[in-house]
Amino acid sequence: MLESDLIWDDWRERRACEHSGGVLLRHRLGNISLVGLLRAELQREAERFPILITKVVYSGSHAGDSLPVETIPTLQRELELLCEFRCSTREAYSIISEFRAQMSELANTAISVNKPIVF
Repeated sequence: MLESDLIWDDWRERRACEHSGGVLLRHRLGNISLVGLLRAELQREAERFPILITKVVYSGSHAGDSLPVETIPTLQRELELLCEFRCSTREAYSIISEFRAQMSELANTAISVNKPIVF
């Protein structure tokens, strides 16, 4: 753990963006319950959303996880599939729609600066 902290500190000091705290864009995707709802909805068609399920909503408490830039085009395709996804409730539809908008903005921003998405 100490070694990864040192690597992180070095990156922030020498190579991070010049934005406040090294963060260009930030979205709060939700609390543990909301992420659980997202995961439950997407699990109904798990084969269509492998990155979202295994890398984004697998946990409601991410701690330093990231999606490398080379993964983001696949993530974007999954986000496009969410446009035609049939939610089980109106509440779920609203949550999925907001999630898709936020994740799309994160993905587009990450691609534009060639940086990973970090959770």
